[in-house]
Amino acid sequence: MKKFILIINGPICAGKSTVSELLLSNIPNSFRVSWDKIKWFVGGYNKEKHREVTYRLTLALAKQAISEGFSLIVDGNGRFSKNSVDEYKIMAKKNKYKFIEVNIEAPLNILIDRFKNRIVLAKKNKSKISLTTVKQMKEGYSSYQEYKNNTLITFNSNKDGKKKISNEIIKLINQKL
Repeated sequence: MKKFILIINGPICAGKSTVSELLLSNIPNSFRVSWDKIKWFVGGYNKEKHREVTYRLTLALAKQAISEGFSLIVDGNGRFSKNSVDEYKIMAKKNKYKFIEVNIEAPLNILIDRFKNRIVLAKKNKSKISLTTVKQMKEGYSSYQEYKNNTLITFNSNKDGKKKISNEIIKLINQKL
């Protein structure tokens, strides 16, 4: 099977991680690179702490996974910059991987409700989250809107469930390969 790099962009609570996990479990020989997981590990849930180190570690992890023959599923973040995407495009070209990029979104009011539920669950489970206020969440949403690529296929996670989005992305990957 040909290899690919899939970038999933979207604002907080859009469903990127959930869809990434579904794809990971349904696509053999795939590897997930999650900016959030590395950020939490390196910065202790502080989104600004060690931002540059987090960025470089994310790319290094992706390069290592490619060197071991994995296809990549990359969770973007609200501010996934053009430079980040360009780095993955270069990796794809250099390694003869197909490059695929999509957006997952939902209306702001839905995202706010999901975010509030995330806060409640974090408190209940005594777990940490990097954003803790609706104001921070809205700032992230605005940042995503500013940086997003409007030419990409965009899935609405409010309209389409995570399984449907996952299946549609798998179809897209198969078309591209």
